[in-house]
Amino acid sequence: YLVSPYLEGQTLQAHIVAARLQAARGAGCLTPASVLSGGLDLLQALSVVHEAGLLHLDIKPSNVLITLDGSLVLLDFDAAQPMAEVRLAQAPAPRVRPAFTPGFSAPEAMAGETAQGPWTDLYAVGACLYACMMGHPPQDCLSRSSSDSVPETLAGLGHAYSRPLREAVRRSLALGSGDRFEDVAGLEAAL
Repeated sequence: YLVSPYLEGQTLQAHIVAARLQAARGAGCLTPASVLSGGLDLLQALSVVHEAGLLHLDIKPSNVLITLDGSLVLLDFDAAQPMAEVRLAQAPAPRVRPAFTPGFSAPEAMAGETAQGPWTDLYAVGACLYACMMGHPPQDCLSRSSSDSVPETLAGLGHAYSRPLREAVRRSLALGSGDRFEDVAGLEAAL
C-alpha cells in the first residue's frame, strides 16, 4: 500500500488549461514570475527525490498538484526507480513498466537504450516549464529528432519571457542527455 496525505488543490495541468483560456492571443500562457516560481518549487521537490536516490520518471503537469496555499506537490511515484537500477536496456526486467508521456518523456526514456539519470527528470521539468509558457507540451522527442521546432518556438517568446528562462528551458529540452543540465542544482542556478 501507498499512503499519502489528502491535499486539496488543482493539478498544474488544470491550471495551464485555465490560463490558456484566459491568455490573450500571442501572449504567454502563465506570467514569467509564475513560471519561474513554479519551476523553482518543482525543482525543490525533485531535489528531495534525487537526494533519496530515486528518479521520478513521470513528471508532467498532471502529476504536479498546486495546493490551496500555492505550494507545488509532486505526485504519482508509480514509475519511480532507484538511480542505480535505471539502465533499462541492461536490466533483465524493470520493476515497473516505464511511463512514456509524449512531450514530457526524454529520448532516453522513450528508447530505453541509454542510461537514465537526473537529466531524464530535468527534461520533463523543462517540458513542464515549456507547457506553462506555451499552454501545451513541446513536440514529443521522436518527432523532434527529424524536425525540431522547440528552439525556434522558445526564441519567439522573447516578448514575454526573459532570455535566461528561455535558455534554461531550451537546454533542459536538449535531445542529447549530455547537452542537458546534469542535476537539479544546474537548472536551479540557471533559473
